[in-house]
Amino acid sequence: MTKDDNKGITSISYNHLNLPTNVILGGGNISYIYDAIGTKLRKEVNGGNTTTTDYAGNYIYENGSLKFFSHGEGYVDADNGYEYVYQYKDHLGNVRLSYKNVGTISAPNLQIQEENNYYPFGLQHKGYNNVINGTEHPYTYNGKEEQNELGLNWLDYGWRNYDASLGRFMSPDPVAPEYPEISPYVYVRNNPVFLIDPDGRDWEISWFCRIKYREFKKVLFLGITKKIFYVQASSLSQSCDFTSGLF
Repeated sequence: MTKDDNKGITSISYNHLNLPTNVILGGGNISYIYDAIGTKLRKEVNGGNTTTTDYAGNYIYENGSLKFFSHGEGYVDADNGYEYVYQYKDHLGNVRLSYKNVGTISAPNLQIQEENNYYPFGLQHKGYNNVINGTEHPYTYNGKEEQNELGLNWLDYGWRNYDASLGRFMSPDPVAPEYPEISPYVYVRNNPVFLIDPDGRDWEISWFCRIKYREFKKVLFLGITKKIFYVQASSLSQSCDFTSGLF
């Protein structure tokens, strides 16, 4: 895609990895810098004022100042005295609730930071998803970065960007030749309730069942009509029945 009249995008430039380097919208432009393998290093939003975001692994800087960095159960809010924020996620890795302790260790007082609710393809419900306390954390649906600047409203999946209002990626699948029966722009085979796409290249059964769809196709090719995979995840054993019509 090189333009989108619905969003007022007049031009999109790409690099050799098919990643956008410059997006021109009616209100300005957004430019990106990547390393040699496509990892995003910088985003610059020019829309009257210029905002520069630098990505150093899990450490996110805005205009040269550390904004936040992630930990195993959420993130640390550097804007508010390096407060620990904890997150509840659903089976797809979507952040549903964020909270922090505004009390002490001996007398905890938990405070809700943010609530998130989604339509199946990732579009957020309106009216009750407001940030209640603290700095907004833009990593929500599937844990991916929301890029809402200038009305772009894309989710960054790494190898591709995704528009939750359409349920489609903005560029073709890098492994599209392996799935000739499916559009190269489709999101998780139109099954976002059970499937995730960790980096924009291929879908997986969510969380517990890390079985690629291509492996399931091999099972069908071998003529096996009943196959149940058991995957050990932490102390929980999850059964994934591929004959229940998920696909």
